Amino acid sequence: MFMSINCCLNDENFAITILDNKQTHKPSFRCLCNGKDSGIQQSASAAINNTYKQVFRKNKTEYSGMVVMGFDDEIITNELFQIGISSHKGCYGAGPGFLFTLITKYKGKQSLFVQSIEDNCNLDVYDGDINQYHNEGINPNEIWKSINILNKFDGAALFGITNLYV
Repeated sequence: MFMSINCCLNDENFAITILDNKQTHKPSFRCLCNGKDSGIQQSASAAINNTYKQVFRKNKTEYSGMVVMGFDDEIITNELFQIGISSHKGCYGAGPGFLFTLITKYKGKQSLFVQSIEDNCNLDVYDGDINQYHNEGINPNEIWKSINILNKFDGAALFGITNLYV
């Protein structure tokens, strides 16, 4: 489990859980209410609406999962997205808990690049559920130089640390 949120919809308590798939780093969602279970879904909206329809037997009501979970509230999102601070040169203060994903080609295939910071900076490249590449280093530039792709970009920008559009 990555995180769980409780909310009240039409006087019923719904428990929404965000699950973290350690292999793919893609979240999945599950919602429970009064013994009704959405099962594992690919989006928060699908999980909430699936359970809502089971509880109330209504097919026309639709909820936005992110809004129900409070992600439209600036105070909540600021608390959720606080990350640790790193003193590593080249990390620009991003530290433990930082995670950023990027999709681009690796060995000719669209792949998921999962970049994270814990004790070191980590880069994992996935083709579906299969980890094709792993490296860790002191800073993002060091890691991106070792994989030898996207060389025209700065490693910190690829990590999403210094990119203003992220």
